[in-house]
Amino acid sequence: MTKRTVALALACMAISVLVAAAEAQAVYNGGKCGGAYTLQGGDTITFVPGSNPGPESFWLAVTSGGGSAILSDGSGGTTGGDFALRQGALMLFSVTQTYSLLFTGTSAQILFGGTVLDRPGKPICDTGLIGPSFIKVDKLLNLMTQSHAQGTPTVSVWAWFQTSRITSGNITYTLVSTPRQQAVIDPAACSGTDCCQPTATNYALKNISGGAYTLFELDAGGSYNFDWNTAVPAPFTCTASASPTSGTAPVDVSFAASPSGGSSGYKWAWTLGDGATSAKQGFTHTYKSGGKFVWKVTVTDLAGQTCVKSGQLQIASPLSATATATPRQGNAPLTSTFTVSAKGAKPPYTFLWDFQDGSTANTATASHTFVSTGAYYCIVTVTDSAGKSAVAQAPVYVGVPISPTISSVKPVSGAPSFTLKVSGADFQSGCTVSADGQGISQVVFKSTTTLQLKGGSQLKALFPKGSPVCVMVTNPDGGQSDCFTYTR
Repeated sequence: MTKRTVALALACMAISVLVAAAEAQAVYNGGKCGGAYTLQGGDTITFVPGSNPGPESFWLAVTSGGGSAILSDGSGGTTGGDFALRQGALMLFSVTQTYSLLFTGTSAQILFGGTVLDRPGKPICDTGLIGPSFIKVDKLLNLMTQSHAQGTPTVSVWAWFQTSRITSGNITYTLVSTPRQQAVIDPAACSGTDCCQPTATNYALKNISGGAYTLFELDAGGSYNFDWNTAVPAPFTCTASASPTSGTAPVDVSFAASPSGGSSGYKWAWTLGDGATSAKQGFTHTYKSGGKFVWKVTVTDLAGQTCVKSGQLQIASPLSATATATPRQGNAPLTSTFTVSAKGAKPPYTFLWDFQDGSTANTATASHTFVSTGAYYCIVTVTDSAGKSAVAQAPVYVGVPISPTISSVKPVSGAPSFTLKVSGADFQSGCTVSADGQGISQVVFKSTTTLQLKGGSQLKALFPKGSPVCVMVTNPDGGQSDCFTYTR
């Protein structure tokens, strides 16, 4: 058997009885497999439409053998001498009151049944064991299924890519071929003797043959009570939102998208403008930096239709401030000029200086005279129009040394011998460095923020691998850093 023949045989196997008969009558109920016969030469079969529901087409398939035949319909139509049953053939005939088949060949096995063919825009429902049902699809349809079976039936969806209209005598029929399986779906459970009310879309039936109608087969594959329905979906639309649309980073923005119509079974693809993505319908995302961000969501339904929405966010950068004092060091009385620079958040800004000697100022630039010896860690608080604040520091050393600070100690990659880079602030030319209290002989002053420690194997010996070592910098003016622990 061909792949197509196997599918048809499975659909009918549970209710078919193979007989050889000189004369026989068979019922082809709409949406169900009517049965099977093994024909011998001279056998006659009369096919009578059923009402399950009333079929709109009569289908006839040849699973093996073949030979010449004559088919008559209830309206006086008769096929000519060119009509023959060929193995693998599947034929669809318009419904009349009856069809009678006189087989004049040697032997052929056939399957037959009724089907819904020309109702692409109306609900179609059938309760009970289902055989092959062909829907002439020239538009998008949503397929919905359910079953009152005790087991777990599956439904195969096949697309027929080739259709040919053939006239023999004065009967015209459709020959379909080249099937391809599109999906295997699991019907939802239902209860009751007649619960033909499926509402959830399992599969979207599309005209995928590119011009010709596509025929779909629904095959329950066993003795299951099975209900199905098709409906033209409402137009596919969607809405999407982001809230809030502005703010100062970090900002939590809530996103949501709502689809409507189309074929249920939606998917979401978000791009958020800062490199982040999401596949959720609704979620919250944090924008950590400022900027103009364009977000977009593409909603795709089960049929592959898409709906795109987008929007824009205006996120302000976080408030930041830097402050300087000139001069930073000197003997009392020392007059220094202070300047603060602020950016981000929502200007205009307000300023409040604290000079750590009881004096304050409220301008971006201020001048202050220190009359007593000491280290003054002057701070300025900057506040934006939304109440966000940032603090900056500008220390002044009156009659006392400036203490350097160490921020990191790292090996210098690519150096010909073991070398360490010391980063920090307020390093002075001529400063010294110690490791656990032992002085390092080769200290290279690069800048007020960078020193290099050299010495090769001798330096390396001061930093045993895996052991924490206390590194300290001492400036010529006597200022000394806190201990910085470095482990090689």
